[in-house]
Amino acid sequence: MTLQATCFVLSSLETGRAAGMGLLCLEARYGAVLWTGADRMDRRLPSPTEWNAVQREIKDHLPPGPLARDSACARLLAGTRGSAVVVQWLWSRGVDVSGPEQTG
Repeated sequence: MTLQATCFVLSSLETGRAAGMGLLCLEARYGAVLWTGADRMDRRLPSPTEWNAVQREIKDHLPPGPLARDSACARLLAGTRGSAVVVQWLWSRGVDVSGPEQTG
């Protein structure tokens, strides 16, 4: 099965350095951020209304360059760090995913 993965970079407004990487997968209703220096993904669990807004933004095509702070994708990924980071879309592509029964 192939799912569409959308990847983002989250950069510090103070230093300009990468603060984390974000991943959204619409078909799996999955969103997460891996913050620089963290050892695990920080899962995002939006409300149905928030998720619908994220879906609309991705389906309407994300712009190059930093996303507006009030965009649904930026709000979801930045979370409580929203005033300290800028979110930028990197790429969207299909990723082959196999279920547990297909690994072995």
